[in-house]
Amino acid sequence: MDKNSQQSLLLIVDDTPSNLDLLLAFLSRMNFGIVLAEDGEEALDKLQIIQPDLILLDIMMPGIDGFETCLRIKANPVTQEIPVIFMTALDESEFKLRGFQVGAVDYITKPFQQQEVLARINTQLTLLHQTRLLQASERELTRRVEEKTYLLAEANKKLNLLDKAKNDFLSLISHELRTPLTGLLASADLFFDHHLSAESHEKIKQAFKESLDRLHEIVKQALLLTEIQNAGDLFLAQKTPLDSLLETAVVHCQEFANFRHVTIQSPPQTHVWIEADSQLFIQALDALIRTAIKFSHPQKIIEIGCQTENHHCVLSISATGLSVPEEHIPEFFNVLSIVNPITPGGDLGLEPPVADQILSLFNAQVEVQNKINGGIIFDIYLSTYPDNEVRLVVN
Repeated sequence: MDKNSQQSLLLIVDDTPSNLDLLLAFLSRMNFGIVLAEDGEEALDKLQIIQPDLILLDIMMPGIDGFETCLRIKANPVTQEIPVIFMTALDESEFKLRGFQVGAVDYITKPFQQQEVLARINTQLTLLHQTRLLQASERELTRRVEEKTYLLAEANKKLNLLDKAKNDFLSLISHELRTPLTGLLASADLFFDHHLSAESHEKIKQAFKESLDRLHEIVKQALLLTEIQNAGDLFLAQKTPLDSLLETAVVHCQEFANFRHVTIQSPPQTHVWIEADSQLFIQALDALIRTAIKFSHPQKIIEIGCQTENHHCVLSISATGLSVPEEHIPEFFNVLSIVNPITPGGDLGLEPPVADQILSLFNAQVEVQNKINGGIIFDIYLSTYPDNEVRLVVN
């Protein structure tokens, strides 16, 4: 028993019942699956239902002959790859040649020699199985090449992002570290080179501490920016009440507000929820409130408001005091805008871009505008739903 017979289905097309009976009996004993058809039309009809591994096709039949039947089989994309072996009593060369021209792969003459029939069938089935294995290997190879190409493209994309983040990080650090380092060095020079009064000693100590704190904050924010740029879609988001995030952010900024002699208004009750990483979102609010404090005149109030309208929530943070030069408003949240100070109070550091990039992770948007009588307003736009619930979906 040949291994081909254990897995192969044959379609035998012949208008002579004795030929069909003979082939059916013999090939069935070889454990081939057999489907019979008595003419070309019946064979074409059955090929719409079954997909045999090989077709034994008589040439001389009523209706459409074997040549025409083979032409139609080869014209159909579904059946054109099925090997066809012609069966006929015609042994002339011109008939054999025509058979190959219409797409047959072999030729069996009648009367049948069983071992010859079996050998020719097995030869074609072996070739068919090898061809299918080769095609499957080619498909698998193509799939693997495409997969590797995709992975390489993603890796290259990641490398480009990392390279950009590295360059941005170095640019930010080189600029931002200059000011606190200058403060540290100046304090050290004064401390070691001059005899100081207790009052001066305390002032230098305070300046030293402020520069050190500023240095620590810059490094922390720069690292956070790099993390956001390279793993922003990995941050986890959970449903959280916006009110608790606002309250926490205000508490975080209270010491800085006191130092600047600025009051932060108690945040209103928004009664909305957001879906975000709580710690990240608080950092964004911290950054915006601290930036508003920098723009505020002493003894003024940082006002926090919230309006819900047309399925949108607008959270506002307002400061009375300094304004942003109009030409710098479009670049206010740009990472590299810190190179040029945009307020008489000094540069803003990394807090605006940190806030902007954190909010963008959760499909939120922040804008800045000047107040008519001096000062700025941050507007944070959040989408709302009919149930008054804000849902921010991580990209």
